Amino acid sequence: MDQRPTAGRRRSAFAAAAFSLLFPGLGHAYLGRWSRALAWAVLPILLIALVSGLWVSPGTRELLLEAVLTDGVLTGLLVLVAIDLVYRLLCVLDAWRIARMGVTGRATGNAAGAAVASVAGLVAVILVLGGSHVAVARPVMVALGTLQAINPGPGEEEEPSLDPALLASLQPKTPPPTATPDPSFPAEPTPTPEPTPTQGPRWDEGGRLSVLLVGTDGGRPGGGSLTDTMIVVTVDTRTKQSAFISIPRDMQGVPIPREWPAAASFGGVFPYSINLLAVTARGNPDAWAPGAERRHKGFAALKGVLGELYGLDIDYYVAVDLSGFRGVIDALGGAMIDVQIPVFDYHYPADDGHSGHMKIYVQPGIQYMGGRDALAYARARKLTSDFDRADRQQRVVTSVREQVDLSALLAPGVIEDLLRTVRSDIRTDIPVSKIPKLAQLAQEIDLDERISLVLTPPTFGSECYLQPACAGDYELVANVGRIRSAVSSVFKADREEARTRQKLLDEGAVVHVLNGSRLANTRTSRVADALAGLGLDAIVPPVAAGRADRDDYAEAVIIAWNGARDELPLAGDVLARELGVTVEQRDDPLATSDYTVIVGASTTPPD
Repeated sequence: MDQRPTAGRRRSAFAAAAFSLLFPGLGHAYLGRWSRALAWAVLPILLIALVSGLWVSPGTRELLLEAVLTDGVLTGLLVLVAIDLVYRLLCVLDAWRIARMGVTGRATGNAAGAAVASVAGLVAVILVLGGSHVAVARPVMVALGTLQAINPGPGEEEEPSLDPALLASLQPKTPPPTATPDPSFPAEPTPTPEPTPTQGPRWDEGGRLSVLLVGTDGGRPGGGSLTDTMIVVTVDTRTKQSAFISIPRDMQGVPIPREWPAAASFGGVFPYSINLLAVTARGNPDAWAPGAERRHKGFAALKGVLGELYGLDIDYYVAVDLSGFRGVIDALGGAMIDVQIPVFDYHYPADDGHSGHMKIYVQPGIQYMGGRDALAYARARKLTSDFDRADRQQRVVTSVREQVDLSALLAPGVIEDLLRTVRSDIRTDIPVSKIPKLAQLAQEIDLDERISLVLTPPTFGSECYLQPACAGDYELVANVGRIRSAVSSVFKADREEARTRQKLLDEGAVVHVLNGSRLANTRTSRVADALAGLGLDAIVPPVAAGRADRDDYAEAVIIAWNGARDELPLAGDVLARELGVTVEQRDDPLATSDYTVIVGASTTPPD
């Protein structure tokens, strides 16, 4: 039975309303109306108990997150927020009314000023109540809009319509001829493309997860976006090993799944640079990726073709525009990136909305980079190469991933800015219900143990320069056999060997390999390729035809220039071990490498 307040212990109407704001029924309990307090409180208490019980149940938390991350449930949450607003508003008004009526059911006769103050307090409580519900509803609305934008509904296009002239230039043609094999390598025929092998159990059942990360160039007027960055992140979900596989954007001769109509049209392989494939598929969607929705057609085709090349089932893609890349890093407050090799580009595209170019320079060392600087570091290539750029892009991706934590995301404005960027510049086919499980898996992966594989020539492809030796000014034809072999064994390598390779890549020592014998440069190239396979940045420099100062060296010589032996010790240790000679130390301010390897008459490539 309720105990009504007496005139002797009259209570504040504003306090009753404020207590009801904190939790339904508290205001009535403050007034001594216990039955009414329980009636208002029972529904929210039961709801809290239900959600808490489900949340602590084994495996249920993940299911709840998966259920929440759907359009229907998010819309339902907005409806619930509106219902809760009305419910709590009625509770506040009821408590305020009871306090104002007093013990007799009539107005208490407060002075006019007190009455005005009481009404003003009620208005303030209502404003706070409405504002709090708007604050709760806003991220739900942003999340709903984001999910709809990154994974748009059927019929929505992923990019603008294409220029007919560009489509006409991408018609089927005779595949490029296979480059003349390097006699220094044993014969290894490229196998006929076969259907992509399966990877066993699904990734969420203990199998392998592979995600294609795509960076587009922002689109050209009427031409669509070219996929200039393509990194496949593949994870063994049992051991939590991860590998990053980058393909050069100019790679040609990539096999098309034979069951696709496009395979017959193009002779089994895509004869253009791989960064044109998504555009080509969107221009003729019936020939590519049968069964994929049109809104995903271009990237679905890219997933299928790269999966065929690598021998992987690629589960999902995530595509980000250049402006989105900048926005994500800026929203996260920038990134700390370990720059191993200085980057200079005198012809970098201007980003001020006008045509033209500018000069950029990124000095070595630990650098803090905002979105603009990180994008420049990842894109610059005029004085380096696409292969070096691929390694830098992997470094940026892993640096950002390693620095993202919950506290950073919960900083004021971060989530909102991040979702705004995601909504406008990122596309994916990842089901939203899988995002919680993917996020949990991402937290369990140690990127310090990652394996980096950049498909550089000549090991993974044959290069050709200028006509008439090749059809255009430059061709890079994929060696499908070697690529598949490397990808299939990427997790089978010795763990210590993988760590050493990654440390060498991080150290970034530049190694020039010169021919110090009368033998052909073929052996020198083989030595450089073998050292590059270990993780060293080893090349035969295009100076003096790769020849040393003389041609009568009997055995290999290793020279560390200008203190490199102390500053980059791991590279020196690996060179000495693989070539079986001691490292000499010399000084020369004009040296363009950290180490020089001179190949002698008796030098053989490392195994």
